[in-house]
Amino acid sequence: MSGAADPPKPGIHPRPDAFIHAMPAYVRSRDLAGVKWIAGYPDNPSRGLPYITGLMILNDPATGTPLAVMDATWITAVRTGAATAVAARFLARREAASMADFDAAVTPAAFAAADLLCSDDVAQLDFYRLDGYFRGVPDRVVDLGEIVAGRAKGRERPDARIITINLGLALEDVVTAHRVLQVARAAGVGRDLEL
Repeated sequence: MSGAADPPKPGIHPRPDAFIHAMPAYVRSRDLAGVKWIAGYPDNPSRGLPYITGLMILNDPATGTPLAVMDATWITAVRTGAATAVAARFLARREAASMADFDAAVTPAAFAAADLLCSDDVAQLDFYRLDGYFRGVPDRVVDLGEIVAGRAKGRERPDARIITINLGLALEDVVTAHRVLQVARAAGVGRDLEL
């Protein structure tokens, strides 16, 4: 068995461009289990609501009993920013002094013109492509983790055009949520509930 379980995100899409995904994960090396239930609705800001909302549930891996339920919005924002920073560190030009992170529709022509395509979760990207998403993304996608570990090449030329598709790993969310739970317990915040 591998050191972790991070299956593709099952999800539903009740409105155009909106999603609700379940992101389960098990981190064997730390014996942590949980699931993030996350929604993204691009029209929500016009309603005074955040674009991303969700809950994080941590479970006892020995019994399955929920240990904590917490807001997933902050965890998602921190994890997304961290994944973007890692990608920038390993893919940016050496002389780069700033970076931009944006979520936008990338055309098939842009994907085809890229010198390097990478993702934080190639298996998940492949799963979504089978479902009709990420049309135009070629099969030549490199795993960001492989670049970080030195097993795959990142930027090879200063003028290389690189697109990274960071989908989010539930493993990272579960580890982050566990740290949030530890800090909350140490600070005496939160509320215990009877199940």
